[in-house]
Amino acid sequence: MTDAEFIELADELATYAGDPLQFVLNTFDWQNPELKGKAPEPWQCEILQAIKDGLPLGKAVRLAVASGHGVGKTALVSWILLWAISTREDTRGILTASNEAQLATRNRAELRKWYDLWKTREFFELTATALLHADSESQQVWRIDLLPWNEHRPEAFAGLHTQGKRIVVIMDEASVIP
Repeated sequence: MTDAEFIELADELATYAGDPLQFVLNTFDWQNPELKGKAPEPWQCEILQAIKDGLPLGKAVRLAVASGHGVGKTALVSWILLWAISTREDTRGILTASNEAQLATRNRAELRKWYDLWKTREFFELTATALLHADSESQQVWRIDLLPWNEHRPEAFAGLHTQGKRIVVIMDEASVIP
């Protein structure tokens, strides 16, 4: 990638800072054979729009989704995480699930799928435990950690702050998290 292409891509990402739906629609190639016919469902678009609508209010956007299996909740979580980290400098966050197996076999696997299909992945790195900025100097302040919930160690979730920047916390299978 040339420097000009890199700057153009970074500028494009910045335009989606307040619009996760447009981010999803424009940073994945929906004509790719792997994604053909898998564009966001109307209910997923509504959630992404609700996030957009809540951002200017300056308060936490709190949403919950309850539905059956296989409808696209984990894909939606992946899109939100990729949007959050790539459109706002020094974004911090946590993705947690009820246990390590859920986090590894469902959440991390789905995030890997969407990360691999994402046209701006070269700016970020996905490891077994985090989604973080590719620049090693930014990795401590620009990251989303993937941590299994542990009710005996709630302090693992304490101290998440970015001084006025973006924080994202997603709890998958939250009904089993006290």
